[in-house]
Amino acid sequence: MIDTGPSLTRRHIIKIGAITFIISMSSLLGSSPAIAATPLRRNINSLSPDELENYKHAVNILMQRGLTNPGAMDGYAWQAALHNDFERVRPDGSEGACEHRSELFFPWHRAHLAGFEFLLRSSDPPRTANVTIPYWDWTTPASGVRFPKAFEDTTSPLFHSGRYHNVTAETPRIQWDAEDVKTMVQEPDWFLFSGKPLNPDGSGGSFGWVEDGPHNTTHGDIGPTMGNPTTASRDPIYWSFHAYIDLIWARWQRVHTDAAHPQPFSTPETKIWVEPFTPKVGNMAQTDMLPTDYSYGYDYDFSIDAAPVLVAAGPNPVERRLDTLPRGERMVSSAPLRVKLPNRRLLRVHDVVVLPDMTYAIRAYVHPPSLIIESASQGDRDRYLADAATVWMSGGHAHHPTNVILDLTRAITSFGDDEFVITVLADSRPLPQNAAEMKTLRADLNQKLEASGPLWNSLVLEER
Repeated sequence: MIDTGPSLTRRHIIKIGAITFIISMSSLLGSSPAIAATPLRRNINSLSPDELENYKHAVNILMQRGLTNPGAMDGYAWQAALHNDFERVRPDGSEGACEHRSELFFPWHRAHLAGFEFLLRSSDPPRTANVTIPYWDWTTPASGVRFPKAFEDTTSPLFHSGRYHNVTAETPRIQWDAEDVKTMVQEPDWFLFSGKPLNPDGSGGSFGWVEDGPHNTTHGDIGPTMGNPTTASRDPIYWSFHAYIDLIWARWQRVHTDAAHPQPFSTPETKIWVEPFTPKVGNMAQTDMLPTDYSYGYDYDFSIDAAPVLVAAGPNPVERRLDTLPRGERMVSSAPLRVKLPNRRLLRVHDVVVLPDMTYAIRAYVHPPSLIIESASQGDRDRYLADAATVWMSGGHAHHPTNVILDLTRAITSFGDDEFVITVLADSRPLPQNAAEMKTLRADLNQKLEASGPLWNSLVLEER
């Protein structure tokens, strides 16, 4: 049986807690700084004291420029607004900011970081000429309380008060499973990894597994500033957090692309509006193919991933639709639902509502028919949780519904020939600092979900 339950209202909430740029910054700022060939982004915990001080110095210069003139393109305020200001009018007359919920997610953020990194290097050469954005590897234990120590120094420009700085029951230490990330890196399907392309009107698309997993979840875990797409890049940790997201993409490209199997963008001619740049999506394919002023690499041990196994990673493999489940309808599982390896079972959650000011999770459970997940113990929920996705609030972003793809293969396989049930629930993910705030946020979420009605249109279980 597959049980979607009736439309999700408050009673169903689990009560738990680039090759060329068209415009060069050199034309705005004068000659480019003298930089080393292909500078390397390094783990922020591995920077020497001088390297860290130079990075902080460069960030502080951009911050001061932004305070003096928020409209200066080479200041922090402008660069942060490229991500945060969804009402910003782009040079082509359209409105918008960062790209999420589609395959544009990776190239847009790569361009954003590369442009910001160039400004850092240009800020005070020769001192800053070789500065790069250090990455934060959030799959390893933090060197500080919840973050790398460099971000917890209250006298540093890298410190930001809008984070959850203390470890509590509601704000545990931040660490994503490294093996989960490795599994994503080894996934050959570009669309599962990155998200599907948008329709011309901005609808459609989907979250990729990197985005609806570690990206969306950890944004909220960091704190309220990073948890909201309209403020996220005001926190300097944004750049190092996203440098590691970009590194994950670089790892994927090492395994799955080469000259014969190039990066499979669906819309390589689409422009990325990170003024004063207007690079195309296709220009952002490889970090070492960017112009000299913007190219970079990573000081990282890529041997932890599988040896390169190149595949045609573009179009989806043949898919067979097994069942379409309108919301609220209950169905008994039948023979087509039986898993026979090496087939995969993907649950597509169609037309997922993206709330403007509330992040929530979608969790899929595969469990025995006798178990009612809504009333099950936390232990049973953990045991039968098959996959989950975090739906990040839209802020001012387009409110088109999106799609989420959950991998249930392993969970369904474990049942063999036994009958099973799939239950999909919405789960609030507030991370306040105290119990009173938790209660308020849960009540707020319940009201929003009740007002929004069903959170998705249908569930489709597919075999591939």
